[in-house]
Amino acid sequence: MRTETGVAPLVEAFVSVQGEGCLIGRPTFFVRTAGCPLRCTYCDTTESYRAPREFGVRRLDGETVRTFANPCRVEDLVAAIDEMPDLLRAVEWVSLTGGEPTLWTDFALELATRLRTRGLRMHLETAADDVGRFRPLVHVFDSVAMDYKLEGTLDRAPNDLQSQHIACLDAALRADLRVHVKVVLTDAIVDRVWHTMLERLRPFGRDFVLILQPVTPTPNEQRRLPAVRLLAMLKSALDAGFDARVLPQIHPLLGFA
Repeated sequence: MRTETGVAPLVEAFVSVQGEGCLIGRPTFFVRTAGCPLRCTYCDTTESYRAPREFGVRRLDGETVRTFANPCRVEDLVAAIDEMPDLLRAVEWVSLTGGEPTLWTDFALELATRLRTRGLRMHLETAADDVGRFRPLVHVFDSVAMDYKLEGTLDRAPNDLQSQHIACLDAALRADLRVHVKVVLTDAIVDRVWHTMLERLRPFGRDFVLILQPVTPTPNEQRRLPAVRLLAMLKSALDAGFDARVLPQIHPLLGFA
């Protein structure tokens, strides 16, 4: 999928708190792109599969301050941010999320470059499914949350997905990015698949944070991981030498959409 320079279809742009991963709890400005080549059973943003005709830019209090037609130009989104000086005072991080934001490489490059000049720090949330799309972005982001998607949690994915995960992780670490690898855990994951993942990640040691994220149930995914299995998975990750943490999504706990 290709795009005009600095243009992408967006679902929403809004201020909230980071709900998962190593930046959890931080006030963050989220930019959500549309489109995703994968279909995860646990996806909680299925509305991002297709772009709406228009989207809103929302403050922390939920007020929509600007509305744009899709696709959106970087310059228009940046202008909207510049019109919210309270945002620049309150928020340190901007998270580019999706959908899959690496589908829109030119947009991501330009947005990250321009917002960093305003003193904002850029965080990329990606499925890490294509190192060719991912690699050009590593020098304009400060932090990346990349998925490692396990067999049993996907309805649609390329055959070489895990190899792409490894290649993206290698590219991110070579660029000295702050990296955490998120693994969403359901009871559909068999032990063989889990231990194969640990073996593939082992060469990277403690250069990244491994996030074990128990699934948040969705209409299409109700297979919660029993606590005893979660603790066993954590133990095996720690025994293998990883900097591993268990962090659930906090949005449901806070009552956020």
